[in-house]
Parts: sequence; structure tokens; C-alpha cells
Amino acid sequence: MTAIEVHQLYSQAFEQLKKGDYYIAWCTLERAELAIAAIMRNDADLYETVKDISFQIKRIQSIYPYKAFASTEILIKEQKCSICDSVRSIRNDCGHRVGYVYNGSLCANIVTNCELKSISIVTNPVHKYAVAFLNGSEGNSSDHYDYSILSALMKVWENPYKFWDYQITTKNSHPHLNFMLRL
Repeated sequence: MTAIEVHQLYSQAFEQLKKGDYYIAWCTLERAELAIAAIMRNDADLYETVKDISFQIKRIQSIYPYKAFASTEILIKEQKCSICDSVRSIRNDCGHRVGYVYNGSLCANIVTNCELKSISIVTNPVHKYAVAFLNGSEGNSSDHYDYSILSALMKVWENPYKFWDYQITTKNSHPHLNFMLRL
């Protein structure tokens, strides 16, 4: 089911990109990326069926203009296991491991009590959805990013399973250095 979810999320992100919903697509790609990570932890053979999508997601994310993200420091006071609903602590471990599947359910911690300690601006976030946006004139979030590279890609990218790649080249500011005078 998770592999099917990966394909659905990836296709959904492609449609969102086509419509120009860039931030929404970014979040959808992160959800697909997290599902792929769960597959990697639980079934290496199944990962082979979504490996190409994983590489393509990384390519797409690399051409996004996002460079600043919020990272929160949270003091977790209480959390429960999503499998057995028991309270977890250093002294009380139910034995279920976060990120692993038990009887078809993915184990996670459910935070039931926490305190926000700080927020930092980082370039390599744990939670990629925490993109830093500017405030608009009315105090609301304003998307100020330049999506021209993504927009150009979406004009030529026909379907999500037609994989593509790119190459970064730099423009030489001194073209005369490329030539040698031979006498």
C-alpha cells in the first residue's frame, strides 16, 4: 500500500506543478519522500520499485528556489506509541520501533504534550515543508520565490514517468582564457 501511495503522491505532485501550485507540490513531494524512507526501512526489495521516483524527487527538489527553512526546538513532555497507545519515556519503552510496520500500521510517536523552545533558520531542514516565506503587506504569508526554472521544466515535461535529468554549467567570464595563441 505504501508503494502505491508513493506513486499516487508523485503523480499528484506532478499535477500540482503543472498547475503552478509549487509550494503545495513541494509538500506533496516531501510526503512521498517520507513514504519512500518508510519503505527503505521495512522492505529493501520493495524499495527497488520506487527507487527511480526517489531519484526524480531529489532532482525536482534541487531546482526549487527554497534555501531558508524554519527548524523548531521542541521539548517533548509526553508522547505515545501509535501502535499500542502506551506512553513512551526513557524508562518505559513498549518495544515498538518508530518507522517500522506492525501488522500493516507504521509506528510513530504521537506527541501529546510539548513546549516550543526556539525556532531557527536553517538550510538543511528535517521538515522540508517549513519553508520561510516573507510576510505580505497585510501580515499574511507572501510567496516571493522565483519559480521560473520549474515553470520552464513544466512546459516540456509531459508526464511524471518520463524521467529527466539536468546538468549545471557555468558561464566563463573570461572567454579569451579558453583560447591559446599558437605561433
